[in-house]
Amino acid sequence: MRKWNWLILWFCVLFSGCSTVNHRISKQFDQYFQAPKRIAVMPLDVKIYQLTAGGVDEYMEESTMQAKKNITEAVYEELGSMPFVHLNAFDEAALSEEKKEYFWEQQGMFKAVAHSIIDHTYVPGTILQSKVENFDYTLGAEAQELGRITQAEALLFCVGRNYIWTAGRTALYIFATGMIGQNANAFVPAGNEYFLVSLVDAKTGDVLWFNVVPMPGDLRNEKIDKKLVKWMFKDFPAKLK
Repeated sequence: MRKWNWLILWFCVLFSGCSTVNHRISKQFDQYFQAPKRIAVMPLDVKIYQLTAGGVDEYMEESTMQAKKNITEAVYEELGSMPFVHLNAFDEAALSEEKKEYFWEQQGMFKAVAHSIIDHTYVPGTILQSKVENFDYTLGAEAQELGRITQAEALLFCVGRNYIWTAGRTALYIFATGMIGQNANAFVPAGNEYFLVSLVDAKTGDVLWFNVVPMPGDLRNEKIDKKLVKWMFKDFPAKLK
């Protein structure tokens, strides 16, 4: 997805320019929680990078592990407080190599679908109102295997990217701002930052509920992680029958 689209999306989310609510739901979601559901939280696909003055991103493993821990705990705390949700533990380490490969294939499929959702239901210029009104996205029937592996009826995916600027990049941005003002973002971009959460039906692969926020803040910060997760789930579920 083009980086400038994320900046547009950020303003869209902040000022509700695209929709009265930020999440997207399928038609079957309203009826989905007529009975409690077993939900498996998929291993988080969250990565934190350090962004240098030259635009080189360097993976920050320790920071990433801490962010995953913080966010996972916040997700379990938030969902665990809902009486109609039963959480199933998912231990990726216990899987065979073949099943691990399958899981990451499905994770890749989910991300491809997620970016299509963002392009067509959030971003001005590429948004299709018919896709917003008839939210119909799926990972396909192959996702059923994840349901069997996790013994869950639904799968919760969490994906995030975070870019931490070095002192050199911060100084470069300040210099660019002094020289060219607000256009500095074009020359010193922030990085493609976002955090998204989605519920997928394990029997059909259909995307039931989806929420995204661009530029989520410093994911190394536990307080920010907790606030972020609470905000993501503030309208979940949209309606409980």
